[in-house]
Amino acid sequence: MNLLAFFVALVLSFLLTPLVFVALEKAKILDHPSGGRKIHRRPIPVGGGVAIYLAFFGAIVLLAPWQETALLEVDTQMLGLVLAATCLVVAGLWDDARGMKPRRKLLAQATAGWLLFTFGFRIGVVTNPLGGQIILGWWDLPLTVLWVVSLCNAINLIDGLDGLACGVAVIAATTLGLIGIYPADYSRDAPFLCFALAGAALGFLRFNYHPAKVFLGDTGSMLLGLLLSAIALTSARKSSTAIALLMPLVSLGVPVIDTLLAILRRAISGSGIFTADGKHLHHRLLKLGISHEDVVKVFYFISVWLGLVAFMFVLIPNQFAIIVFGVLGMGLLFAIKSLSFLEAVVHGRPHPRSVPLSAPLRWFSRRVLERPAALLERWSRRVLKCEERGATREGKKRRGPIRSG
Repeated sequence: MNLLAFFVALVLSFLLTPLVFVALEKAKILDHPSGGRKIHRRPIPVGGGVAIYLAFFGAIVLLAPWQETALLEVDTQMLGLVLAATCLVVAGLWDDARGMKPRRKLLAQATAGWLLFTFGFRIGVVTNPLGGQIILGWWDLPLTVLWVVSLCNAINLIDGLDGLACGVAVIAATTLGLIGIYPADYSRDAPFLCFALAGAALGFLRFNYHPAKVFLGDTGSMLLGLLLSAIALTSARKSSTAIALLMPLVSLGVPVIDTLLAILRRAISGSGIFTADGKHLHHRLLKLGISHEDVVKVFYFISVWLGLVAFMFVLIPNQFAIIVFGVLGMGLLFAIKSLSFLEAVVHGRPHPRSVPLSAPLRWFSRRVLERPAALLERWSRRVLKCEERGATREGKKRRGPIRSG
């Protein structure tokens, strides 16, 4: 049934995308080239995420009579998923057509997260990999909304090259689907939804790959982030919540790291978190002279590798999964730091000191290493002086008073 969901969504997306393409052209919802971050040379229809939306839910509706899962039996949860997705599709289309302020877009994402929470998609209890459970209580709502908003923006920010965000989402959805099949304690809904999403996104990728005929737009990027976050919350209902949420973070490691770097970079520069720039990872690789297609293939390769690492979490005990996640994060940070040195060498300029990744290291070195060492050295000097003074006084006492002859 999972493979059938994949192929039905794939066919629907492949057939619906040209129709959506024509509708967007007639409605003149186009992305015009304006230089700077935009690298296409002609107006291209934007808002193609509508095709993914129709194909994904179309496949679910067509296969619902034969798919006996808890999610489809509980009508309210499926209704919540449809409402949340529709909310973001409408907001994304408005943004693609007329533009929307970042704060309003953030409000739409938070509203979608609230809808998911209201209809049963929530974190609830976090299973501690080291033992025991953590009941979130009133923290459940803000953390669930933050989870949804974070993944929506992660996919949205990486959507800067033809086929990049869509391809990464296909790999992540396929990874989560395969992970959901393996253990028996996972929700049966997750693989079905994952493969339906992977098929819908892959069918659209045929028209979105370089040179793209249609763009995802905020309509598609936010929808992909929402659906991936909802699937992760579905998996978290029956498995270790901490691990269930770590696996999509690992499989989406490229957009997640890029988002964190963007937030740090903009916060340090004072330009504002919502201010767009051309310093994302894919932009930096393009400036090194790597072709458009090769940059996308590099990110595909990294995403597949991260997907394999995410699958490892199922095979190892939960206690070791946290350690693997930490080591993986350090490796990715080292790779990004190496990219900064490579940029400096290629462009013939000294390595910049004010790199976001180096700022915490300098702070740690100055506050945690250098300052205590200086204080320890100063204290040892004082102790040494006191000992010398004490020795001098003892010597005088032993010699006694000096008598004049």
